[in-house]
Amino acid sequence: MTRAALKHYGIDSADAWVAASPEDRARLEPDQRALVERAIREDLADVLAALFSPVDWQVAAQPSGPGRYAMVNYRAGDPDGERRAWAAIKAATR
Repeated sequence: MTRAALKHYGIDSADAWVAASPEDRARLEPDQRALVERAIREDLADVLAALFSPVDWQVAAQPSGPGRYAMVNYRAGDPDGERRAWAAIKAATR
């Protein structure tokens, strides 16, 4: 959800986050802001890539029950990506 919120508010890179006004940053939920700030502060490359790098496909499911949510991103060129995405969705919706 953080990735989608960043995109919705036009923050498409770590540099854009740093340049954003406090008001723009405040549009995200507190836990989302904390995640982005920590990823930038600690230079967490994998998290930054998940937040800002382009993806070819994004698959999401919201199984019944509070707090249960699954999202899988994968590149279309990854030969096992689609299979893993569907397996993750199937597992999350059981």
